[in-house]
Amino acid sequence: MLDRLAQQVDRLSTRRHFFLLLIATLITLLIVNLIDLPWTLPAFKRLTNGLNILDMEFHYSAAHAYAMLNGYGSAGRALYLHILWPVDVFIPLVVSSFLAVAITMAWRKDAAQRPWMRYLFLLGVLAGLFDYAENMSITVLLLSYPRRLEGVANFAGYMTSTKHVMYQVALWAAVIGGGRTWMRGR
Repeated sequence: MLDRLAQQVDRLSTRRHFFLLLIATLITLLIVNLIDLPWTLPAFKRLTNGLNILDMEFHYSAAHAYAMLNGYGSAGRALYLHILWPVDVFIPLVVSSFLAVAITMAWRKDAAQRPWMRYLFLLGVLAGLFDYAENMSITVLLLSYPRRLEGVANFAGYMTSTKHVMYQVALWAAVIGGGRTWMRGR
């Protein structure tokens, strides 16, 4: 199964897909983070007096999560659900796909001599999966509010931290591999 997935990702890892996913990733992240639309972070921050969404914290405890949820107010919590589902379903898919393709392209030549390297794309996939686990946990917190689910809140904090670390590891794997490939091609 894993071999078949690696083959599929390798087949999809073309320059065309790389640039399409890069453009989709950059446009999505720029719009969501910088442009003030009713479903973006600037609108959320304006509504919540500058508070950030839990997704953007590096880590948080259950106490901090509930302090943030309290601070959002009912309108902020409702908007968070609107940000979370339409946008946060799309972002992990695009970003993790981009990273999987970038990593596969960056390490393709090395994978010929070291077959385990053909599975490095899983770093991007895992980042996306941790992002989805985080999003589902935060959604449970929002839907169950004001009821406190300490275990879910702590789990969400750990998923957020793990997501951030995995995205960074995957990004560095792509950059280092791409740099190696570029240097060899000179």
